[in-house]
Amino acid sequence: MFAHRHITGVAVSAAILAGCSTTRLNDVTRSTGDLNVTEVIVSLDNMEPVSGRSFNRSKAQFQQELRVAVWDVLRASSNPEGTPATVMLDVKNMSLSNIAMRTLGQLSSITADLTVTSEAGVIVPRQTVVGESDGIRLAGTFGAVTVPGLDKDYSQTVYGFAYTIEDLLFDKQ
Repeated sequence: MFAHRHITGVAVSAAILAGCSTTRLNDVTRSTGDLNVTEVIVSLDNMEPVSGRSFNRSKAQFQQELRVAVWDVLRASSNPEGTPATVMLDVKNMSLSNIAMRTLGQLSSITADLTVTSEAGVIVPRQTVVGESDGIRLAGTFGAVTVPGLDKDYSQTVYGFAYTIEDLLFDKQ
């Protein structure tokens, strides 16, 4: 799997890429201190239909697979002695890039509202997080021919989203 940092190849003008690419969340307060993530809750109640390519999993499968990916990634960075915390995700949408989207340099992505709480209250107030697939972003013809298979793209998107949350909560950027 590719590293969870994105490599951007420029095959079209920078203006087109700037208008079409999703920006990683960089302006979030990172004063969470030491966290011990003890629970991840994923809600799909407000999720729009998946856009881009056809999606071959049930909502229950997606919910479970996203929860497990986020749990695995966050547990690896958690401090067992830190503040016990619950990560709550309210998924808004998922886009699995098709050939046309890749031609414009767009990667697959998941958008969700994130809230982190503890017994003492809210640690990270509700905010929108966008995580992209782990992969190489190329535009134009190169983007079209580098579209991964659906299962690989899905897995890279789920884990790319999990790494984005890790970056946010544990200042891994």
